[in-house]
Amino acid sequence: MTRRGPGARSAPPTGGVRGGPLRSVWIGLVTLALLAPTAARSPQTGDGAEIVATALRGGVLHPPGFPLQAWIDRVLVRVPGLEPAHGVSLFGLLSHAATAGAIAETLRWLGVGGIGCILGAGAFALYPPIWALAAQPEVFALAHLLVAAMILMSVRILREPGPPSLGALSLLGLLGSLGAAQHPVALAGLPALVASGARGLRPGPGRLLRVIAPGALLVLPAVALYLGLPLLRSDSAWPDWGALRAPGDVLRHVLRQEYGTFSLSAATGTDTVSGVGIWLQDILRDWNVMILLAVAGLVDIARRRELRLGLVPIIGTAALGLALLLRAHLPHQTYSGAVLEHLQGPVTIAASLLIGLGAEALGRRAAPVGRRILLVAAVAALAVGLFLGWPVADLSKDRTLMIYARGVALELRDEHVYVTEGDVEGFLGAPMPAGPRYPVSQPMMSFPWYVSGTAPRLEPRVLGGGRLIQTWDGFLQAGFDQGRPVLSSSPGLIATAHAVPELRGLVYVADSGATEELTIESVAGAIRLTPLAKELPVLPARGHAFSRFYVRRFARAYAGAAEALRRRGAAEAAIRADAVADGLNQAVPGDRRARLLDWFVTACRDLGY
Repeated sequence: MTRRGPGARSAPPTGGVRGGPLRSVWIGLVTLALLAPTAARSPQTGDGAEIVATALRGGVLHPPGFPLQAWIDRVLVRVPGLEPAHGVSLFGLLSHAATAGAIAETLRWLGVGGIGCILGAGAFALYPPIWALAAQPEVFALAHLLVAAMILMSVRILREPGPPSLGALSLLGLLGSLGAAQHPVALAGLPALVASGARGLRPGPGRLLRVIAPGALLVLPAVALYLGLPLLRSDSAWPDWGALRAPGDVLRHVLRQEYGTFSLSAATGTDTVSGVGIWLQDILRDWNVMILLAVAGLVDIARRRELRLGLVPIIGTAALGLALLLRAHLPHQTYSGAVLEHLQGPVTIAASLLIGLGAEALGRRAAPVGRRILLVAAVAALAVGLFLGWPVADLSKDRTLMIYARGVALELRDEHVYVTEGDVEGFLGAPMPAGPRYPVSQPMMSFPWYVSGTAPRLEPRVLGGGRLIQTWDGFLQAGFDQGRPVLSSSPGLIATAHAVPELRGLVYVADSGATEELTIESVAGAIRLTPLAKELPVLPARGHAFSRFYVRRFARAYAGAAEALRRRGAAEAAIRADAVADGLNQAVPGDRRARLLDWFVTACRDLGY
C-alpha cells in the first residue's frame, strides 16, 4: 500500500466519476444563454416591487429581511445600462443557470453520464414555475443555488474515503450560513450539512479544527448579515419594514414574530390551497413521463451501495422540501397557486437529481441502440420543455404592474388620501411627477411601528402632528373632516355609511356625501385609461398570475363604464364598453383590443363625453 506524506489529502475515489467539471460548466452557460432573454424588466409581484424599491431607496425587506440578497441588489440596481428590475432579474437567471450546473456536477460525482446530467439539469432549468421565479426580481433563485451547492459539496465530501478536508467542510459551512441569510427555504439543505458534519467528526488529525472552523463559518456570516440589517435603512419613509434599530428589533424581525415564527399558512380554514397539491399538479403537467425516471432514480439510489452516499443529502432535502409544502396553505385566490409555487425549489432540485439518476439507470440497462434512443428522447423532451415553458416564464415584455401603477396615478390628486390593502400598490406606489407616492396600507396598520412611524410620514395631513387615531374608520373620517376624498382600488376599504365609493378608471374615490358608485366620471375615467389599456401585454393562458389579476382591474373599469352608460340610456356605447371588458378578460390579440378601445372612445365622444 502506498503511503502518503503527512500533508497529503485523501484523494476521492475515481471509480464511477466521469470526466471533469467542464461539462457541468457548459450546461450552466448554455442554460443562461437560452433563458436570459426571458428576464423581467419590471416587478411582477408585490415582493418584487419591494425588492427593487428598497434597493433603490434604502430600507429593510419584510421578515426575515433576506440580508444577503438585499446587499447584492444594492449593487445590481446600479449597473450602468440596465433597468434596476432587469439587473436583479438577470442575476436571478444567472443563479438559476448555476443551479442547473450544480445539479449536473452532483450527478457527475454520483457516476452519471452525459445524458443523465443534461436531463437532470434540464428538468430543473426548464421547469416553468421555478424558471419564471428566477426570471423576475425575487429572492429564491440564489437560495436554490445555495441548496444545490450544499448537496454537491456534501456528495463530494462523502466520497472522500478518510476524514474530509478542512477546506471542503469550511466551504460547506459557509454555504449553509449564506443560505440562512438568503431565504428560509435554503434550510432544506440541512441534511447535506448534517451528513457531511458527521463525517467531519470522525477521529483523525485536525479533528478539533474540522469542528471549529466550519462551525464558525456556519454561524458567523449569517449572524453578521442579519445584525447588519439596520445598515440597510435610509431616510426614506417606505419601503422599510420594522423600523429596526436595536438587536432586539433585528431578532424580532428574523424570527418573523409579526407573522408567527413557525407559520407558513395564511389561513387555517378548510377552503385553502395546498402547496404540495400545487406542486403535484405542476410536475404532472410539466414533467409527466419524467416522473417515472425520478422513481427509477429513487429505487437506484436506495439499492446501489455506491450511490447511497447521496441518499441523505438528496432524499433528506426532498423530505424537508415536501414538509415545507405540506405546511404551506393559502386561501383560494387568483394568485394563491403562484405564491405557493415559490416554495417548490428544494424538492424540485432533489427530484431533478433523481431524474438524472433514473436516466442513468435506464441507459445502463439498455443496449447501444437503446442508449441512442434515450439520447434522442432526452433532447426532444428538453426541446418540448423549452417550447412549452417559454410563454409561462418569458416575463421580458410583461410590464402590467407598472402600467397599472401609471393608471392609478392618472386619477390620484394632491387632495386625495391614498390607501390600499394590497402589497403591489403598497410597494410599487403611484408614479407622480415629484416621485412615487406610497399609499397607507390598511393591513400594515396592525403593526405599532407602522402606525407610529411610517403611516404619519406617508399621510402627514391626516396622521401627522401626533394625532392618535385608533380605528380605520376613524382614519377615513379624519380625512373626510378635512375635506379630503379617499382614493383606493378596493371599494370595500373606503366605503362608509356617508360615502359611497365612485369608480374612476382603476380606482374608487370616496367623498363625504357621495351616493353613486357609477357616474359620468366612471365613463371619463375609462376613456382616460384607454392609452394604457392599449399598452397591456397579451398574457398566455398559464403563468403571469399577478399580471392577470391586475388586467382584470382594467376590465372592471370598462365594465363599470358600460353600466354607467346603460343607466343613462347610451346602449350602443355601453355595448362597446362591455366588449372592451370582455376582450381584456379573454386576452384577445392586441390589435383587436386596440380597435375595441377606439370604437368605445368614438362612441363616447359622439355622446359628448
